[in-house]
Amino acid sequence: MEFLFNVLMERGISIKAIKFTLLKEYSTKLNKEYIDIFDYISSKALDGNIFELEKYIKNKVNGTFTKLIDSFTNDYKNS
Repeated sequence: MEFLFNVLMERGISIKAIKFTLLKEYSTKLNKEYIDIFDYISSKALDGNIFELEKYIKNKVNGTFTKLIDSFTNDYKNS
């Protein structure tokens, strides 16, 4: 959850009181994404296929992970 507060501060969004469930929901989603990313990278890194790892990172980290963070900031602003 601390990560989510850091995201808000880095994006210049003021901290306000919100429902804890919003933080818990996004914290859980981001932890799951992090675990999936770590598992994939740790299992594929030994293969040495850098191009496949780069493709995965672009799609997963720059795609899904970033979309979750953007979604959180939008939901936070609208709460």
